[in-house]
Amino acid sequence: MLSGGDVLELPHESDLAYRLGWALYQAGQAELGTDWLIRTTFINDSPQLEQSLQYMHEALGGEAVDFREWLAEERASRAVEAPGFTLPGYLADTVQLSEILDRATLVSFWSPT
Repeated sequence: MLSGGDVLELPHESDLAYRLGWALYQAGQAELGTDWLIRTTFINDSPQLEQSLQYMHEALGGEAVDFREWLAEERASRAVEAPGFTLPGYLADTVQLSEILDRATLVSFWSPT
């Protein structure tokens, strides 16, 4: 089974990624810890995570940039976009990625041979 951890190279438990981000931050690796927490936002939207990122944003001197704007830019820089494609469909002749972007999608490639 594919999870957010597989795609984003994060541990499967979002709490573990959160704790690792904080540990890195507290160990003096602020940018790496912040990076972990930003990546964690793709699989976890807890208020605790947002508060932690707000703290890190301020501590890293981000007062000049609005937190929400900063977070959106940081997330966009780490997002992975799938290329457009068309595949044979199960319930339809074909399925295009652009037709199903509004919902979570798992594409599983396998061969019966």
